[in-house]
Amino acid sequence: MKTLVELIKENSNVSDYRIITDKLEAYELYFVHNTLETIRAVDSKEISVTIYVDHKKYRGDSTFTVSNSDTEEDIISKINNAVSMASLINNKKYCLVGNETLKGEIKSNFNDYDIKALGEEIYNVIFECTEKSRAQINATEIFINKHFRHIENSQNLDKEEISYDAMIETIPTFNKRAKNDSVELYSQIHFNSFNKEAFASLINQDLRDVIARGKAVKPDYEIKAPVILRAKEISEIMQSIILELNYSTVYNESNLYKVKDAIQTKPEASLLKIKLVGSVEGSSGSHLFDSDGFNLTEKLVVNNGVVKSYYGSNQYAQYLHKKPTGNFNIINLSKGKYSERALKSEPYLECVSFSGLQVDLNNDYIGGEVRLANYYDGHKIRPVTGISISGKFSEVINTIKLSKKTLTDSNYTGPTIALLSKMNIF
Repeated sequence: MKTLVELIKENSNVSDYRIITDKLEAYELYFVHNTLETIRAVDSKEISVTIYVDHKKYRGDSTFTVSNSDTEEDIISKINNAVSMASLINNKKYCLVGNETLKGEIKSNFNDYDIKALGEEIYNVIFECTEKSRAQINATEIFINKHFRHIENSQNLDKEEISYDAMIETIPTFNKRAKNDSVELYSQIHFNSFNKEAFASLINQDLRDVIARGKAVKPDYEIKAPVILRAKEISEIMQSIILELNYSTVYNESNLYKVKDAIQTKPEASLLKIKLVGSVEGSSGSHLFDSDGFNLTEKLVVNNGVVKSYYGSNQYAQYLHKKPTGNFNIINLSKGKYSERALKSEPYLECVSFSGLQVDLNNDYIGGEVRLANYYDGHKIRPVTGISISGKFSEVINTIKLSKKTLTDSNYTGPTIALLSKMNIF
């Protein structure tokens, strides 16, 4: 049987091609309460092929997958179909990333463990935390992954990357005093290097949160206080900002911010400094290169609350006559100067769980329904539920105070909490 590349080259209508091969080796553990129910090993491969066709002044592309069961005739048929589809797409022409080779591995300490021992170590931390808590974890799923990615194209690009990650899904549960009355939360934790203390801290926080959820009531009093957001929501705010700075958004003339624009027009506290980075130890979003095969390093996009530059893919960089940076997965938000103790020294509403934080920059809005929050009135902390928050984004972002304590998650590294003023709570 001919190789995939040979079959592609036989089609004279193909102008360029890109092949991405992803291999996954995974070890999965499924627990119900403290009982290990299932162990599963995964060894899979997926091949994605993109065909590019130049027609008149345009370039079109179409992507298909190749499976192990595909015959030579099947692949030829898929190539022909992709050529037909690509011929209908009228993008401006651009060149692929080419004439580069790379073979690398994302830094991780997973190699220091036997994969089974790592799974056991992760679960032992969870078990130790629940043993000391009034809450329990009803279900736990542990996924430990090793990824192999290979990208090659018709322009002599040949790059390989090995990366690691773990995803831990848990359902923390708290049984209230009333019989058969319990509450649950859902938690998902990602990392690419295992730190026992940091992981235990996250599990303990989940257990404290579900206990608070069991005690939370809808307040029958008015709450007026600054709002504290955790890392997940901080990341979502920063993601909304940087999407406005992507080359594709700029090319389509739909970007709200332009270079030299002030995101914080009248800053009162922390000034935003946002970098986009390819890899960070601990982040499961780490990559050496993007899906075009463009090497990822870092790019400063916001400094002192002001837009410094755009970023984006090889394709849209060429359309805008800009230098490509690649498409990044990780936001690096610089830490603030405030201790968590200082940020929590006055009354506040710390949002623990949202139905979904909404950030609409075009309508100058930030808000959402809060399912669980901790309200500190200056004397004691009260868990509350059934409330909402809202504000004008342009005003709220000026008031942001960032913690100097940081953490690293799947696609974010930066302050653990942020305090925001000028938010309505109702």
